[in-house]
Amino acid sequence: MIMTEVVSLHEAGKPIPSSKLGVLDAVTHLMENSETHQAALADAPLSGMARYYLEELASLLVAGGGVQIAEVTARAAISPQRAPCRTPGRSVRLLTLEPF
Repeated sequence: MIMTEVVSLHEAGKPIPSSKLGVLDAVTHLMENSETHQAALADAPLSGMARYYLEELASLLVAGGGVQIAEVTARAAISPQRAPCRTPGRSVRLLTLEPF
């Protein structure tokens, strides 16, 4: 998988990072900025929060020392109640949604 992503970076004319995490970060940026992915990442259900969701899941996996996570646990980690509300020029705050 890593080699495939390195090839993607090379084909896009991007520098190749020296670490696996650097490659994953560069590939994530490449995908986030590609025309084919921008609309899907900006629209619901991700609403521009894909990176936040991935960071939350990665943190949870690292804290648990695993590579798998139960779907119910993953959904709880990225639930709308925990999603940060980002406003340009303001600090991050937690958004709490009330049920309908």
